[in-house]
Amino acid sequence: MNRDHSDWKRQITEFRRHELLTLIQLMSREQIIEWLEWNDHNGVYNDKDSMDEFGRIMAKSEGESIMFCQISGISYVGEGIDYVEMYDESVMA
Repeated sequence: MNRDHSDWKRQITEFRRHELLTLIQLMSREQIIEWLEWNDHNGVYNDKDSMDEFGRIMAKSEGESIMFCQISGISYVGEGIDYVEMYDESVMA
């Protein structure tokens, strides 16, 4: 992944699901927020906006699930479901 160019954000979407899971889990919370804001301009992801809108900030695990869902085309319905754990490598091959 070439972090020198904004193209890394697009390249992430081309990974297979099992590779995607690993990559997302290795990303920092800040990188996840950066990608989410790039991918969904109307979303509320950064700390200031999250505090204003929801009274809390997004946890890294929540960001991982949202990012995974957005890339995989899965509907994200909110906290409480670990979307990342829903998929094991046998399903994602």
